[in-house]
Amino acid sequence: MSKLILAAAMAVFLLSTTAGASETSPNTGLKKQFSDHTLTYTDKASGQKHSIYLGRFGQFDKYFPCEFLDGDWRINNTGALCLNYRTDQKGEACWKPKFDGASVSLYQAQGQIALEAKIVTGNKLPLG
Repeated sequence: MSKLILAAAMAVFLLSTTAGASETSPNTGLKKQFSDHTLTYTDKASGQKHSIYLGRFGQFDKYFPCEFLDGDWRINNTGALCLNYRTDQKGEACWKPKFDGASVSLYQAQGQIALEAKIVTGNKLPLG
């Protein structure tokens, strides 16, 4: 009987620990930091302003002068922000974020900086 009680107590402990870990994982926190926010940055090559709105339900919209792109976004298991463009567009791109107040730097897998952006609450995409 005592072995049964011990086994039940261990099961409850393991289930509660696992549930708590999934709710407080770093990826969950990152998703909250990006969700319903707009990243604005200037493209280094073209000098043009770009905006990416990351919606609450995992979709994104990207605007740069006179063009919109869209797709799905997620935080992968290494904590990188990934944009998966629609299949007829660019495929998937992932960057590791580093926050500094109202700014975020996004790094490529090799450690090179891909872009530096301001991050603001809500959808701040231009209308057209």
